[in-house]
Formats: sequence, structure tokens, C-alpha cells
Amino acid sequence: MVEKFKSSRGGAENRIWGYDQIDGEALPLEVIKNLENDKVALVVDTQSIESTYTEEFKTNEDGTVIIAPSSGNRIIIKDVFLHANANIGEVKLDFNNGGKKIARLYSSQFHRAEFSNLTIVGDVDQGVELTADADGDKLFVVINYIEVKGE
Repeated sequence: MVEKFKSSRGGAENRIWGYDQIDGEALPLEVIKNLENDKVALVVDTQSIESTYTEEFKTNEDGTVIIAPSSGNRIIIKDVFLHANANIGEVKLDFNNGGKKIARLYSSQFHRAEFSNLTIVGDVDQGVELTADADGDKLFVVINYIEVKGE
């Protein structure tokens, strides 16, 4: 059984306060306590800060930027899912302007590629670009990412 408790600040149940060093504000942190062994743990939900990009492509894409950060920010890729309904050749997902490779799908051999639990960090102002020869066939792209300040 899990017990909720109040913070010393007299605030909402199940919260303690941590300090955000970026913006200098106090942020609530959730904790739970196991009543059987009196251990306390911080509740962490890493996916709640992620954004998700989804799109279906039916045409050739030659270095098309599909995710662009706001000026001065960078993108961190967390998960990529690429699904093709036919042999459309090689699908490339990279950071633009000669940036890091993110993912590849070689659809002559496989029609699906899934990359999870990634931490691929792009440079400041670098978007995510797609290169694919869909040419009438379909390619479905899902990308989970985080946009952060480019310090």
C-alpha cells in the first residue's frame, strides 16, 4: 500500500519542492511512501516532457526538415519509429546541415525500424531532416523528442 503525505510547505498532498537551476523557481516533486517497508521514492515520469511528431509521407523527401527547434534551442531525440508499406529503398533521419545520423530503415530487407531509449542530442538550431524515396508508397514516421535551451 502507498501513502500520500503533505510537504513541509503545507502544500498539496504527495509533493515536496525542488529548485530549478535553469529558471530559478521552486518546482513540485512527487514522492510516494511504501507503508510496508517505510521506504520513500521520487516519482519520475520522463515521458511527460516529450513531444511526439507523427506524419505519413507518400512522396520523395530529399532532406526535408520535419522538426525544427525554436531559435537558440536544440532537439534531443528519445524514440524513433519508421514503418514503410513497400520497398521504398533507404530512409534516412538525420540532424540537418551535416549533423549526426539518427536512424536508418533499409526497406528492401525490413519494412519497420524501432529505436527506443535514445539520447541523441542535436546542435543548437539544428532540425531533424528526412530523406526517403516513397514515390507513391507510404512511409509513417513517429519521433519522440525534447526541445531544450541550447546552452
